Amino acid sequence: MVWKKVAVLSLAALFVATLGFAADSRQNRAENTLMISATPFGLHPATLLGLIGGIPTVGGSFYLNENIQIGGDFAAYSGTQEDGDTKGTVSYSSIGGYSRIYWGSNSFNTLLSLHSRSWSGTATANTTTQVTDPGSGITTDANLVADVTIDSNALVGTLGIGNQWVMDWGLVIGLDYLVLSLPLSETSSATVDATGTVAGVTETLSGQEKADAEAAASDLGKVLNVISYFPGLFILTMGLSF
Repeated sequence: MVWKKVAVLSLAALFVATLGFAADSRQNRAENTLMISATPFGLHPATLLGLIGGIPTVGGSFYLNENIQIGGDFAAYSGTQEDGDTKGTVSYSSIGGYSRIYWGSNSFNTLLSLHSRSWSGTATANTTTQVTDPGSGITTDANLVADVTIDSNALVGTLGIGNQWVMDWGLVIGLDYLVLSLPLSETSSATVDATGTVAGVTETLSGQEKADAEAAASDLGKVLNVISYFPGLFILTMGLSF
């Protein structure tokens, strides 16, 4: 279609023209002090969470000079997560700090960041436990359903590479091509309610039944932490500097 070709060529021309105004990003960083930013897109679970159900990543930063930038950001999410037999309604928050080091070039930089990413919420754990018939003494498997409170946290260190262009009038466009994260520490806990449903009957859970439910729920907590430090590609940043 002709209109598609025209649209592509127009966007390409706009992009080239924009980069023209950002030809001296290094000098623009030296002249500016502050930047406010938001992240509207990224192939990155921790970035996408805020976009699909919460507060997208927003932040602010300082230019110490034309080569070093430091700042912080925040994101939040609320929704449903599921892992096997456990399904929960959880809230997520990410808060942290970062620095960008521009290696003498116009816009190419290395990203270094440290974030605390936390999950909390309630879940329903469905698992199998063993029950013994008091009359016959026969032990059989039975379905166990229990309400669980989940809390997990990961302290995440991240290394990335990208470009960040600063226009003459203050518009900032950044693209991190690759970010790799590593959990520096992580915790996950599950607290089971005192009562649950065993084989369709509501009863006070035994110690073993609570342990079975906690084990099922802890798997969801581990999955949530993996989301917190999963790597990412093509993370876009838009901002204003002044």
